[in-house]
Formats: sequence, structure tokens, C-alpha cells
Amino acid sequence: MRSILIALALSIPFFAHGASLEAELASFEEFVRETMEADRMPGISIAVLRGEELWARGFGHADLENHVPAKPESSYRMASVTKPMTAVAALRLAESGRLDLDAPIRTWVPYFPDKGSTITIRQLLAHLGGISHYRNYSVEGFIREPKTTRESIAIFQDFELVAEPGSRYSYSTYGYNLVGAALEAVTGKPYGELMQELVWGPAGMKNTRMDDPTAIIPNRVRGYQLDGDELRNSTWVNISSRFAGGGTRGTVIDMVRFADAVDEGRLLGDSMVDLMWWPSTTSGGRWVTYGLGWGVSSLNGHFHVNHGGSQQETRTLLLHVPSLDLSIAFASNFEDARLNAYRDRLWWELTGEAWNPEVHVPDRADRLARDAAENAFDTGMMQYDRTGRPATTDRGELAAAFRAFNQAVAAIDRSPESAEKAIGEGTHPAAGQPALKVGSYLASRLLGRAGADASRYHRGGELPFIRDYIRLYRSDRSIPRAYRFERRFERRIEELASAWERVWTPEAEEILASGTTDPARIRSLLESAGARPRALPDLTGRLVVGVETAFQRGDAAGTLELARFAAEAYPEHSESTGVYGVTLTIIGERAEGLSYLRKSASIRANGYASGGSLRGIARYLAGQKMVSQAIALLENAAAVHPEDSAVQEALARTLAEGGEPVRARAAWERLLALDPDSKAAKEALGSTL
Repeated sequence: MRSILIALALSIPFFAHGASLEAELASFEEFVRETMEADRMPGISIAVLRGEELWARGFGHADLENHVPAKPESSYRMASVTKPMTAVAALRLAESGRLDLDAPIRTWVPYFPDKGSTITIRQLLAHLGGISHYRNYSVEGFIREPKTTRESIAIFQDFELVAEPGSRYSYSTYGYNLVGAALEAVTGKPYGELMQELVWGPAGMKNTRMDDPTAIIPNRVRGYQLDGDELRNSTWVNISSRFAGGGTRGTVIDMVRFADAVDEGRLLGDSMVDLMWWPSTTSGGRWVTYGLGWGVSSLNGHFHVNHGGSQQETRTLLLHVPSLDLSIAFASNFEDARLNAYRDRLWWELTGEAWNPEVHVPDRADRLARDAAENAFDTGMMQYDRTGRPATTDRGELAAAFRAFNQAVAAIDRSPESAEKAIGEGTHPAAGQPALKVGSYLASRLLGRAGADASRYHRGGELPFIRDYIRLYRSDRSIPRAYRFERRFERRIEELASAWERVWTPEAEEILASGTTDPARIRSLLESAGARPRALPDLTGRLVVGVETAFQRGDAAGTLELARFAAEAYPEHSESTGVYGVTLTIIGERAEGLSYLRKSASIRANGYASGGSLRGIARYLAGQKMVSQAIALLENAAAVHPEDSAVQEALARTLAEGGEPVRARAAWERLLALDPDSKAAKEALGSTL
């Protein structure tokens, strides 16, 4: 009911399409079959729930060896889609007064060691608890023995905290295991039993349960992975050690039923849903794009929540858009599945919108103006789409928000560094969230008028959004001068919006939605923008997927060609330069690869060439028995990030696993110099004395 009321308040149709889902998604089914073949995906199940209408399909095989087709009822490991279910159970207990979200976790799990700081359920649900994720996945991720709750906690109980609780976001499945242990203590029931009582039963999730290797589970799928270019059965692991963070099994139909039950208030009251479905805030007053158990963000200006999952045998994804009363779920039995391509195409078919199109702006000053516009659009539209009102109606507070916003963008030409910092801070509570307040006020003025067309901004994005407001206040004298933008920012936005509308054509939208990585099509589109475009569609993500897919298929020439094209097409982009740097490093061009990785990291520190990203790629390479390439990449990563102890530890471990004891010892010694308290380095060096 709340979704219907908000849709009416926003003056947008509750159902954007008159046709049934059956008719709307006929072409999508063909896309799935074609893309699965190209991806070598064994099986996938997909469900859409829009209002009361359910569409669900299975494609490919649940079991290749026995020729069992995938169905909507196929039972997949849910992986981390378990986490929002755990969060709902915790909040139900909090709502009934049985669980204090802000009490120390040791209140319910006294055997968990005292870490010197209070860790709360609320922090753990938001991944703000400082609890480590996997330290050594090659061991912790491949446990074959069943684990009790106490044994599952013992795996990580002696790990050091990765941050002071509350201070920063750090994703942790182990943190959710702690929550699960607390829920068991509160209810006196095993996790699976309490989840059936609190979540699965009330939500009508008839086929969700704990994964149990010895049980007879109807429609259980088999899992698969690529080993080089060969499809093989997944490595079998027992996931009971991940119970509350990723130990369940279910269907895509149950996944969409779960999201719908939350939105319809059948599991939690409105205040708890609002708490869960809104960005969390660190102790330093910074927003993170994660609520309590759910990812929370803007999707083309729509408020949406989501969660993905990844583990042996499976890949999963659940997303929900309340104002469209729309839930979508994917589950595949292919560990190497790239679900985003299916997600993007399905979103296109349902809404006519490309999935979160980004504007690439080569010039730095233009880019900062775009960033400011994007922050206001994303946070402001998300706020308005969720609540139907601006973040503030206080005139003084709104005037102060515009003043702070204008001060930030006014510094773009004078002091780009200070402008970049101020613009980046504009979304956070510590800075008063001027971007949110400005953006949501703009949304209320642009969309609160009779006949307003929200789809214009859901499709076009931040530049027409800001430009249209500028045009509005130029024609509407009732809008106070205090609610207007700085003149140079006005001019820059008008020019960028004009450049963007020349290139953001239906063809460009279709290219992004189609999932194509064809360099000829992308080159043609980019050439249409002119010799020195002010703005153009950012297709680097699509190109990076193409590079990675070509690599997985063993197409070395295609990998290098596409990576080079990406770097040439987007020379000032972290992703394109980063993927080219990785490719060059892997094929043995270490020095040139290092230069591109450094360039990528200088453009965006937490982008494709970040320490964490390069460690993940190296881990994948090592898993594909490409240990020498993994070592080369980690050595370059260590050169790019010489102070990153996690990179150095990954290098040391990979050298040791690759049969390089002398080089491994040297790497451990470098790690100890970086981090004199490193337990891993001390243990490794002690064993080699």
C-alpha cells in the first residue's frame, strides 16, 4: 500500500506498462538463451514480481550430467542473500523488545572474546562492527566439515578487528555469524528454526531452508565452475560455517516473495523498514551505501535496495524498487556467472531505462561539476522517491544547503582539490548533507508539478535534472535567489547537458542495455560525440566485462585488443586504464602494465587498480592455476601500493603457495617491516627459521 501512495505522490504511473509480464519479457527470454550460450552458463532461474503479477522462468540445466532442466522452483544456495533475511529476523526481535540493537554483542555471545571496544548488533548489521571478513579464503572458504554455531564463531574469534567499531564500513560474513549466534541465544532455537518462525514462514517462503548436504532437498541444483576453458563441477564445501551470513538454500520465487513481504509490512513495521532501508552512518558522520542487511542506493533516481551472493556452486542477486512495487531475483549454479548483464537487460525491458548510465567527462573541471550534479541527483531523487517529500522544508536550513553547495562548486576553477573534497563531503551527515537537501528540493519542484514526467530524469540523469531546475527558476520569480546556483556552475551544467543530450540517444541506451562489447559499435557511438566531447556515455564497465569474458574463454588476442581499445577510448578513466594495466602485466609486459596501473590508481584510488581489486584478480588467477601471473600482478600491485600490508601479505602467501620459498621469505620480511604486529608474517617467518 505504501508503494502505491508514494507512486501517486510522485505523479508517476503505478504500472508503467499495460502489457503483461509474459508479453513484455518474450524478447528477454531469447536474450537469456543467447547470452547463456556465450557465457557458457549451465543454468539460471529468474523471477519478477510486479504488483501481484509473478513471472518466473528457469533456463539451461540444474544438473548437466543428468539433463535436469533449471526451473523457477530450482533450489540454489542463497549465499549472501541470506544476510537481509538475518537482518529482518534481528529487527523483528528488536521490534518486539526482545533484542537491544545497541547492547554489546557479548551480552548474548559471551564466549566471543573481548576486543577492547563495544560491538553492537546494529553495527554488525551495517558491516560497521570492525569484524574481519575471510583472512585466508583458500582455507576458510573451503571447509568440508559441518560446523556448529560455536565452532563457526571459533574460526574468526581471535582475528584482530579491522577497524574501530562504528568507524568505517567493512563487509563481513563473520559479523553476520555473530548476529546469528545472538539470535539463537535470544530465542533459544537453532538459526534455521528461528528463521522459519520469524521470516520464511510469515513471508510465504515455502522452499527456503538451511543448506544440508545429507538432506533430501527437492529441486537441488548442482554447481559448476570454469577450470581454464573447461566446465567442471564446483569444489564441494560445507557452508554450515557461514550459517547466518550465507548458509541457506532457496528459490528465486521465495526471494521476490521475501522482498515483497518486507515492503508490504508483513514482517516489520514501517519505522523498522525505514531504519533498515536507508544508508547507515559511521561514527564519523559518513554515509555508507548499506542499510541494515541491504545495499541501499539510487538506481536512475529510483530508491532501491539489493543484495548479491557469491560462493561455491552459486551466484545470486535480489533487488527491490518500492515505488515501482517491483522485485527481481536471479540465481545461477555457475560460479563464474556475470549476473549484471541479465539484470541490465531485464531492467531495460521492464522500464525502458538503461541501468545506471554514467556520464564520462574528460575535463577535470567539468568532471567536478558533473560530480556535484550527480550527488544532488542521486541522493535527492532517492530521498524524494522513497518519501515523496524533500529532506527539509526549513527555509533557513535549505538556504544554508544551497550556500554550502555553491561554495563547493565555486571553487572548481580556483582550487580543484578543495572543490573535489567539498563536493565529495556533500552527501555525508557530518557536512550537513547539502547535496541531499538541495537535490531533494529540486526533485520536489520539478516533480511536484501537475503533468511532471519523472521518466525524463530516470532516463537522462543528473545533467538534464539540474539544467531543468535552472530553467525553472529563471522563469519562476517565486523561487528565492537563495535557492539558485552559482553562475559559472549554471553555464557549465547547461553546456554539459547540451553535449550529453547529443550523444545520449536511443541507440546509446540500447548499446548499454544490450550488453554488447563489440568495439565497432562502441567506436561508432564514441565517434558520433565529436573530436573533443564534453560528455559521452561511460561504457568502460561494458568494455571491462568484455575483456574479462574474453580472458576467461582463453582468447588472448581478443583480451588484449579489447583492453587496448578501452584504454584508448577512455584514456582518463580508472577502469579502462586499470584493465589494460592488468592485461599487460598478465601477458608479461610488466613495466608497461605497471605504468597503466599507476595511472589508474592516480585517477581513482579505490578504483580498478586499488589494492583490494588487484588482490581479488590475483586470487582468481591463482585459482585458475595461473600462479606466475598472479605473482606478477601482486608484485606490480605492491609497487603501486607500497604501504598496503594486505597486498604484501597476499604476495607472500602466493609466492609460498607457488613454490618460491626464498622470494616468499623476502616478502614476509617486507610485510613485517610494514606491519611489525603482523601475526601472519611472524608465524610464517618463524616456520622458516
